[in-house]
Amino acid sequence: MNIYKDNGFSHKEIIILLNSGRRPLWLPSANLEGALLIKADMIGANMSRANLRNAELSQADLSGADLSYAVLSNANLSKANLSGANMLHCDMSDVKLANAKYTVDTRWPEDFNPELYGAILRDTHPH
Repeated sequence: MNIYKDNGFSHKEIIILLNSGRRPLWLPSANLEGALLIKADMIGANMSRANLRNAELSQADLSGADLSYAVLSNANLSKANLSGANMLHCDMSDVKLANAKYTVDTRWPEDFNPELYGAILRDTHPH
């Protein structure tokens, strides 16, 4: 897998990082195009400016992750946890967000309405 802006991580090294349990992951500008990251634990990961085009992130935990300026076009984030994630300035064209959960702290690109893509606002306040 090629690395976007050459941060030095190979595909194999990224998989090792995901499986090592070291948190948070530090993958800014990584090329993760088409990556299979189903149910991945990516809490607090720094993936700013990463290329996640066509990535499979369904059911991934991206809570608190920094995805600012990332390319998420045609990525599948169905049922993902996006609570508190930063997605400002992302390319969200054709992104799949069916049943993805987000909170009021989740930051979206300007004029982007996640509910139109099927995302669900979580109620984080007990009644």
